[in-house]
Amino acid sequence: MLQSSQVDQGALSAFPLTVPTYKFGLEQERYQSIETKAIKRGTTLSELLQSFDADPDVTANLQASALRSLDATRLVAERPYTIFTRRGETIPDFVVYEPNGYEQLVFDFTKGNSYVRAEEVTTQLLHGEGVVNSNLWNSVTDQGYSAKLALGVQRAIESAISLRSLSKGDDFEMIYERKLVSGEDKGVGRVKAVRLRHNKRDVIAIHFERPEDGINGYYNLAGENMSSGFLLSPVPGARISSAYNLRRFHPVLKRRKPHYGTDYAAPRNTPIVAVADGKVIQVSRTRGNGKFVKIKHDDTYTTQYLHMNKHVKGMRVGDWVNQGQTIGYVGSTGLATGPHVCFRFWKNGKQVNHLNQELPMGKPLPEHLIEEYFQERDTMLELLEYDYDAVLDGHATKEEVDSTKV
Repeated sequence: MLQSSQVDQGALSAFPLTVPTYKFGLEQERYQSIETKAIKRGTTLSELLQSFDADPDVTANLQASALRSLDATRLVAERPYTIFTRRGETIPDFVVYEPNGYEQLVFDFTKGNSYVRAEEVTTQLLHGEGVVNSNLWNSVTDQGYSAKLALGVQRAIESAISLRSLSKGDDFEMIYERKLVSGEDKGVGRVKAVRLRHNKRDVIAIHFERPEDGINGYYNLAGENMSSGFLLSPVPGARISSAYNLRRFHPVLKRRKPHYGTDYAAPRNTPIVAVADGKVIQVSRTRGNGKFVKIKHDDTYTTQYLHMNKHVKGMRVGDWVNQGQTIGYVGSTGLATGPHVCFRFWKNGKQVNHLNQELPMGKPLPEHLIEEYFQERDTMLELLEYDYDAVLDGHATKEEVDSTKV
């Protein structure tokens, strides 16, 4: 028996041992094809998933579960996604999208669901500061900071102050995350706090997130939501080239004609974003308006975006869009003398000047999270070296300091 056992062990050792290799936690040897591609500019989540020709119910379930897992409505151009396909199959088992260098959104076509897979990440909190010279975006990027960080700073405060109103000499500070995986820099994460000094007043935005309560946004010192239900501009930071004016002289028609919108001038193909969540009700083109998209936000508010060079590929009537999601790109189609977007705003069926409206604010913090938010606020203020109590001495009331709007 001992001799037989020794023979068996020798025979087994003659077989080569295959050690499986893994990518995103998936055993690579099981797939005939593992192909990595890059997200094309303007691609939507639904468009990406539909491109694999899976059962419509599977595709719908994948999209629904993805939106619960990660903010996948804004697929990032040029970011990679990898397709895992078995031998003899045309529909993949898995598609893995990498929105950043430390997380993956895994679409499981075999089960019709998705999940987030994260690398072991170390997060550093860093401090940055600067002075506005031309605009806030340039004032961040001119110091060598990334465009992603500049966008994060703008989004933190864009509902509280018109970015076009900033003056040369306004200064700002920011606390932001740097993500590291195994010591390797994977780029900027969340902007955690911003302080902007404008007209001798401070605008301060503190990020606070509790997904289990549906909370993810920026709040002022009093704990009030910094996010309006509507952004002030569909092209953040762009200058107004022609305001809402019922007696404007039309530059193309050469006669007086009411201008029911606000024109924001920007370079051709600058992204245009939805100013609020809503449903697309029109994607069209006319002689005067050029290419445009119209969005219904609720029973009260509707917006329209005119003179686009193009709208996002695959956008259709009935699509749902989120605030800040790119819907098209600046152009000069229709009756336009140069690249801009004419932004039109309806309230109760009547076109109005959106800059004169008291727009609804974002959802307030639940009562049970207020104290927890104040703890987060005080931590960020300490990192900003901002003495809240001392600043109060220079203001009439605490409410004035805490005011969201400046």
